[in-house]
Amino acid sequence: MKDMERKKEQKIRELEYLNDQHKEKMQGHVRYPVKAEHTIERINRIYKAVVAEFINHNLLNRNDVFSCANDPIPELEIQTITFRSTVNKYKKT
Repeated sequence: MKDMERKKEQKIRELEYLNDQHKEKMQGHVRYPVKAEHTIERINRIYKAVVAEFINHNLLNRNDVFSCANDPIPELEIQTITFRSTVNKYKKT
């Protein structure tokens, strides 16, 4: 009887451990797209700052004014990577 209770408690502990492991993995999968979005936003900010700095230095050091100096800085197009596309990419067929 005690042996069965001991096995039952051990099985419960194993299931709780597996459940905790599963939760940690799922939280990681949820965090990755959020981190990717923040990284894309940061890259866009740095890109715009660098292009603006380049244009300013060009305007200061050139005698002729190039026509695109007053144009708005074009948007940098970075594809948003989703978890599903990553899974499908590495999925074994």
